[in-house]
Amino acid sequence: VARIEEQLLHWLTETNQYEKFVNSLQSCRTNSQRVACLYSLPITDRIFHVEKHFKCKNKEEANLLREEGNKLFKDKNYLAAMNVY
Repeated sequence: VARIEEQLLHWLTETNQYEKFVNSLQSCRTNSQRVACLYSLPITDRIFHVEKHFKCKNKEEANLLREEGNKLFKDKNYLAAMNVY
């Protein structure tokens, strides 16, 4: 984390964007907005290595999970049902 912070700070100061970034970050109200603010920087792709993957829907798995969720819901185990759905 320290290395990432160091790289980000170095880039922001080198490109004279530190103040602008800090102001943008401070105006964010949610973590989602903060992440979006960070990912709007061009350097983000170079310092964060996020693996992008997508799992396609599986009809059989979806049916099994729905049945399990329905059973949990009927048993009034609402929280577990929500997690399964």
